[in-house]
Amino acid sequence: MAGMSEGDADARVRDFFGSNAELYSKSRSHASGDDLKLLLEYLKPGAGEHAVDMATGTGFTAVEIAKKVSHVVAVDETREMLDKARELASGSGIANMEFLLANVNDTHMKSGSTDLITVRRAAHHFTDKARFLAECHRILRNGGRLGFVDMVSPEHDPEDYFNRLEIARDPSHVGALPAKKWRKMIEESGFTVKKSQVHAEIISFSEWLYPVVMESAGAARCLEIIEEMLQNGKNPINYSPVERTRSKERIIIVAQKED
Repeated sequence: MAGMSEGDADARVRDFFGSNAELYSKSRSHASGDDLKLLLEYLKPGAGEHAVDMATGTGFTAVEIAKKVSHVVAVDETREMLDKARELASGSGIANMEFLLANVNDTHMKSGSTDLITVRRAAHHFTDKARFLAECHRILRNGGRLGFVDMVSPEHDPEDYFNRLEIARDPSHVGALPAKKWRKMIEESGFTVKKSQVHAEIISFSEWLYPVVMESAGAARCLEIIEEMLQNGKNPINYSPVERTRSKERIIIVAQKED
């Protein structure tokens, strides 16, 4: 969000996700979305590896990785989300996870200490994306891998309807980037991109809103923005007024810190 300081953004994140931790812990999309399956397929986490899941939320990604590696550190700055991640790990019989309450830009983890870092569906909340990528590069060992998933904004959306809608739905949203810009930023942070794919899906308006409810002021504001968008002859989200669906694209990137 333009003009939002890092402190303000962090406070909004803690407020929004602290209030909605229970609902996110029940999100089928976060628990088993196609992007998670593809991320694991491309990353190929292996036995004996040590992993960090940044902005873990309620822990769905971390738990799946923990089934395949030696040890996972789940990092999040919202205590309520980490509590739900602990519950998920315990309920799943996972014993090789630890939980770190920290900002992803400054984890205080040892440099070169991990083989694998994941961050899924979270980077649009980060005010300083380059600093986050630098932190990932710092704590990865040489040859370590970054597995990245996030929503992407359209390559051409001069009115920024995409991010305006996301902010109306979730005030902790800072900004999604186009796929090309993410690839460039990751490469400029010292990584070599090994795999990059944009995964698209069509979702209902109510599915996109979740955990925000249709009767909320946020939902009403989203509908106002959509109406404005369509009246101006724009439709970067491929919204269907008849079906009340929209497109959502996420980029999946696997990148390596070179020796």
